Amino acid sequence: MPYDIANIKNIRKQLGLTQTEFAKEAGVSQSLIAKVEAGKIDPAYSKVIQIFESLDRISKKKEVSAKEVMQHSILTANPDERIVDMVKIMHTRAISQVPVLDGKNVVGLVTEKELLDKIGRPDVNRIKAADVMIAPPPIVSDETKISVLSTLIRHYPLLIVAKKGEAVGVITKSDIIQKLV
Repeated sequence: MPYDIANIKNIRKQLGLTQTEFAKEAGVSQSLIAKVEAGKIDPAYSKVIQIFESLDRISKKKEVSAKEVMQHSILTANPDERIVDMVKIMHTRAISQVPVLDGKNVVGLVTEKELLDKIGRPDVNRIKAADVMIAPPPIVSDETKISVLSTLIRHYPLLIVAKKGEAVGVITKSDIIQKLV
């Protein structure tokens, strides 16, 4: 566990808890918390474990989730959409990637890189999203915590947020960065 018993007071305050609230959550007495925070006692190992486990539990409850980070409006394309039309929309909306949906299923992703590879070809007006899309990005639950999201977004241009099997939002690197700052 990444906690130091000497930092319990600071951690408790960061979590926005009073000593009484924290003691109740940890299943220990408020006086024990007060004495530990004041450095007046060295608690039993079992009490330290109890306190640290409750810190983990409380931290996970308070951690931001995908539904608090995601963009609710999703611009999508269908596999038959022409890339010249997609470029215009992407430019107007100032976005760099578009998920491709076939019905409600995410089947791919079109990014600027794939478009740049095709722009200027004589047959550009006939090229469709299905011709240039890459594998679909990860689909996460709206309850997925930001610690998981920030790890995933390092490897993908965006994440799709789904609830009950339906895409309800997207998360980009800038969405994560905004929440972390």
